[in-house]
Amino acid sequence: MVHISLQTFLEHIVKDLPNDKKTNLCEIMSTEGSDKCSDWHNYTQVYDALFERFQNMPIAFFELGIFFGNSVRGWSRYFADSASIYAADIDPSYLINSGNIKSFICDQDSPESISNLWKNFPNESYFDIIVEDGKHEFESNVCFLQNSLQMLKPGGLFIVEDLTHRTRELFLAAINSGIKDTIGVEEIFVLDIPNPKNSLDNCWLVIQK
Repeated sequence: MVHISLQTFLEHIVKDLPNDKKTNLCEIMSTEGSDKCSDWHNYTQVYDALFERFQNMPIAFFELGIFFGNSVRGWSRYFADSASIYAADIDPSYLINSGNIKSFICDQDSPESISNLWKNFPNESYFDIIVEDGKHEFESNVCFLQNSLQMLKPGGLFIVEDLTHRTRELFLAAINSGIKDTIGVEEIFVLDIPNPKNSLDNCWLVIQK
């Protein structure tokens, strides 16, 4: 069997986008009102290809940024009851604790707050997937990443959504300067997701540990 990198796999997925294919995850996120499947973000087609193998498995999933909870509830439905879904937000009014969802307070600009968040979990290398959908600013993204990467299992996935033009260029510069070896990950790359209605922030940072 020929092994291909995660970057090659995802670039193959996005080269045919945008298209009208409606995945199971798109239907779920649309029903829940998440913009991960919308005119502005067509993330669910890529996520479905990336996460399908985790469905109905006892994984630990974390998302930073709850807002009204649309995507968190969507993840809960997509991965089903066998998964543990965790989330965090700076605003306590957005917290959701229901079914397999448990959430916490976190200020992603504060290393102390992030450290306190992870004290709720029994050990490092806990999560299979971490999605960062919090503040869409480079400094905030880096603060959360630097203080959270240890919580990802070997082989786990860390995705930062909604990279702006500035953030994209700064992450590309960091990648080109050799950050991969500095932070000790298997892969780190920027993924541009084609969308004719959004040329501003339809972009991810993808890390595989």
